[in-house]
Amino acid sequence: MIDLKDKITFGEPVLDRFFNGYSPHEYLLVRFANKVGFITVSDLFSVVTKTSVPKATERMLSKAEDIWIKDIQDEMFVYSMNGFSKVVKIVRRRIYEPIYKIETEHHETIISKSHRFVKLINEEEVLTKAFELKEGDKVYTYSPNNPKIETVLKVQEIKPDFLHVYGVLTEDFGAFVNGIFGKSY
Repeated sequence: MIDLKDKITFGEPVLDRFFNGYSPHEYLLVRFANKVGFITVSDLFSVVTKTSVPKATERMLSKAEDIWIKDIQDEMFVYSMNGFSKVVKIVRRRIYEPIYKIETEHHETIISKSHRFVKLINEEEVLTKAFELKEGDKVYTYSPNNPKIETVLKVQEIKPDFLHVYGVLTEDFGAFVNGIFGKSY
């Protein structure tokens, strides 16, 4: 179980803890200070570094693995399955595993190998890692009124042109990034 106020505790091995992450170029729909707009995950991480708004506490989790966490103290929200979900933490980590490009009918996202998605098998939701997704799988994607279901058209390992990936931990443990719903830690 995750205790969001004090620390992150995981039910999985330590080495797999922070392998979730998006390319710095992927975008989120964010609501903050009565404004709504799209921002890349790397810009979101950078924005919360500034001392003005939003407020965040930054700490290095692992120097050896270059993992940084920002605990968000203000009311910042990203779009998720049930509308906007409060952002609790933002993580940046160095890449230590392959990167994948996932394409659906109308969306694509670039993520780390172990990033988690919800796929549908016979209308049942199953948590799966990016590298386990296959062409023909069904995933949730962004739609202005309600999430919709789209087919995965392509899953491809790619060579990244960046050094870090970013994760966003929300109160409901997920967000639409580049229009595709992914789980956060």
